[in-house]
Amino acid sequence: MIPPYLNKSGSFVVDDLVGISLLTATAYKENSEKYLLVASNLYKAQKIYAMLTSLLPKCKIHLFPSDELIRAENISQSKEMAANRIFVLNEILSNKNEIVICNLASLVRFLPNKELFLNSTIKIKIGQKLNLEKIKRTLIQAGYLKVNKIDQSLQFAVRGDIIDIFSVNMDNPIRIELFDDEVESIREFDIATQSSKKQINKVEILPGNDYLFTEDELKGAGEKLFSQLEKDQEMLSQTDFVNLRNLTETDLMDILEYNYSPRIYRYYSLLSNNTNTLLDYCSGYNVVLVDEESIEESYDLLSEECHSFLYELFENGRMISHLEMYANYYDLSFEKSHLIRTKIFKNDEKDVVFACKNVPFVVNRDIDAVNIIHSYLNENYDINICLSTKEQLNLVIDLLNAQSIQFEMTEPLHLSDKFKIGLSIHSLPSGFYLDEEKVVVLTGKELFNDKVRVTRFDNRFKEGTILTSYEELTPGDYVVHEYQGIGQFLELQTLEVDGEHQDYLKLAYQGGEILYVPLNQFHLIRKYTGKEGIKPRLTRLHTKDWEKTKARIKERIKDLAERLFNLYVERSHIEGYAFPKDDEFQIDFEKECEFELTKDQQRAVDEIKKDMESTHPMDRLLCGDVGFGKTEVAFRAAFKAICAGKQVAMLCPTTLLARQHYEVALSRFAGFDIKIAIFSRLVPIKKQNEYIKDIKAGKVHLIIG
Repeated sequence: MIPPYLNKSGSFVVDDLVGISLLTATAYKENSEKYLLVASNLYKAQKIYAMLTSLLPKCKIHLFPSDELIRAENISQSKEMAANRIFVLNEILSNKNEIVICNLASLVRFLPNKELFLNSTIKIKIGQKLNLEKIKRTLIQAGYLKVNKIDQSLQFAVRGDIIDIFSVNMDNPIRIELFDDEVESIREFDIATQSSKKQINKVEILPGNDYLFTEDELKGAGEKLFSQLEKDQEMLSQTDFVNLRNLTETDLMDILEYNYSPRIYRYYSLLSNNTNTLLDYCSGYNVVLVDEESIEESYDLLSEECHSFLYELFENGRMISHLEMYANYYDLSFEKSHLIRTKIFKNDEKDVVFACKNVPFVVNRDIDAVNIIHSYLNENYDINICLSTKEQLNLVIDLLNAQSIQFEMTEPLHLSDKFKIGLSIHSLPSGFYLDEEKVVVLTGKELFNDKVRVTRFDNRFKEGTILTSYEELTPGDYVVHEYQGIGQFLELQTLEVDGEHQDYLKLAYQGGEILYVPLNQFHLIRKYTGKEGIKPRLTRLHTKDWEKTKARIKERIKDLAERLFNLYVERSHIEGYAFPKDDEFQIDFEKECEFELTKDQQRAVDEIKKDMESTHPMDRLLCGDVGFGKTEVAFRAAFKAICAGKQVAMLCPTTLLARQHYEVALSRFAGFDIKIAIFSRLVPIKKQNEYIKDIKAGKVHLIIG
């Protein structure tokens, strides 16, 4: 199996993600070539990443993630994913990477061409001559946000001859001190205390965004946008066209001022003269398409959802037409790469089959570790047991000695030369077996129902403490003064009043009026929060406008409070269904989870279960960033409901997301006899009618649509 994989010849039949991970790891050990593995969705990519990092602990492996929720990313881009993409692109260009794993959405995402990315990277060393104004301009063009004080990655701050920068390739921000125009020192500093740590001799500052514009592209941006706007005029009503023109003008201003946002990314393919994809960065890599048919299906869904979303925006006068968010997968050129295709089913005599499977047994109330080991010994398997802790190792040694079963300590993932069992200390997310070779690897997951903590990706985005002073404010921010209303922060200014120098916040109000607020009254100021992209109307000073506005708001709040009060009084009289406490099935299901829950996840699970076990109707909203475990929390609640004899419906905003949740659910609920149905426009009506009959008959437990 390995020789044809090494030769990059033929099509491979591998029906499990563990199999493709094992194949790639073995091939890499045989011949240290570079690999780009493409999965159909982020869930699969994360599973491959977790397995490969365990199989190749010394190899430089990176996950290149991208959000698959088009409408969600439209509202708020995941800072963690964006930071990780920037970091991985630099690792590839710096030749520091060996294996990259990506999902389909990240493969077809538009990226800046390699030359532009490299030109946007700043290298600084002690003794170097540095033009501070040029550095500031380059950082802003590269997507960094200028702030008064750094509190997270991708920001910079300037104070006199000192510049603070926090790039995603750093664990801490760095402080550069200049003497005239020469770099005198470069130090890391603590983001919370702002105190210096260790001194370094040189630093590399990566771009602050993964889509960038050249000056020539910006010069032509207005012409391209308004040329398309002119073509769109005849297809819209006058009202929608005026709205679209205003939004386009605002977007153009943001583009020219480097105010990067998820909305601006939609213009990238139109305005950029030379976009790349991850495939261009990984030129010469061995490209592995993990289940090619599934990748193509995911692309078709992603493309359809994308075009539907963009057309919906155009119809409502919110975005010009003829925009693209992703490159065409079928137009990608794999010519500069060695292409390896995998699929689930064999349909050609030339297909090479690799029969690697997940171990179907996990210790529970009916089967213990000794039973699992004996089941493979009885079938004459060679066994390697990889355990993550010495405690587990000692327990297995005691079990084997008690059964008079011979074993030998071996290297991780190596078979014993003397006996049928080899023991080793090594962390693997799960075990696997090779049926033809009669080899099985068992881990703590199967023998102890224990989980190895694995990360979804190396998070390069760092956040510090929340600032609670005027330093939170950036010139241009809108603020609310408790007594004077909505104004705009201009600057911090020192004034002499009655012979004393004091710092004031300079705020602009309607009609060009200025209000100076002394810092000792900062507690009266709040940062304005409103609908994104909508500028508030400034208040006029020395009038009763603000008092009238507050009175109206208080009246509306009072009205809303009364309605909420009446609603919750009514709800308090309704008795909901109280679900029973967790049983053994629930415990077994939760132990099957491959990832160890974070504290926030565990708290959410506990609170939801408490709600479910109460007689009061549940009223809860679960929030979290993309890829950080909301689905697992939802699945645990769903399983609890199903165990109580209820049927569960999971609603998704898009066809693509419904399909992905369905695939994940099939894997997650496997082994618990949970019947799952999916409803979408891609499911034939005949099949939907069959599902409906089974739902009415109680034969389907979980419905995803």
